[in-house]
Amino acid sequence: MTPEQLIAEVEALLPSGPDQVVTKFDKLHRWHWLAPLVLDALRAMQASLERLTTEREDLRAQLTAREEECRELESRRLMAYRAYCDVSRRLDEEERDRKEDRARAMASLDQEKQFHAEELDQLRAMGWALICDATNAEGRASGFRAWMDIEMERRQKAEAERDEARAELARLTTPRPIEEAPKDGTWIVGLWPDRQDAPADGLQWRLGGWRRHGEPEGCETHAPTHFLPLPVKP
Repeated sequence: MTPEQLIAEVEALLPSGPDQVVTKFDKLHRWHWLAPLVLDALRAMQASLERLTTEREDLRAQLTAREEECRELESRRLMAYRAYCDVSRRLDEEERDRKEDRARAMASLDQEKQFHAEELDQLRAMGWALICDATNAEGRASGFRAWMDIEMERRQKAEAERDEARAELARLTTPRPIEEAPKDGTWIVGLWPDRQDAPADGLQWRLGGWRRHGEPEGCETHAPTHFLPLPVKP
């Protein structure tokens, strides 16, 4: 029985007119009949209150669980952000080191070029001295051929060293197809030449795909189209 029905039953048992006389016996009889209805309504209210209390506790438990999940997700997000910052800083340092290595390589090439030019000048002077000091045409011709052979040998050696340096510089600065990239765990610089909004990124073949530093299994892999090898530290 609902509270509205209980009120209606009580009003029906009470006198409705101003001249209605209610005796003591009528009161006792009516309240004796009404008491079970009141108790049933109270019990129903008590059961409803207990049910609502249980539901409230369940909702509080669910809310606590959701708050714990939110804190866990926030903690993971902070960890991922810190890992991203570490990788970005490491890549910046590696890029700075590569630029410094390239600058040192160019400076070394310039020094070698100047050194070889000085050697060539000295050899040329020595050759002319030999030619001038020769006592006959055969001696002068022989000395000239010897000087030319020495100069040619040194020039070939200088050109070979220059070509090796240019080849190494081209290997480190010319993008190559990603299919040629090593898959033995060696770090590379992944490139997307066709995408202007995709910067270079340090990648490693791990768990069946190209991944950044610290990326666990299950994360989405990257698919660069070209790569640059990292210079080998001496």
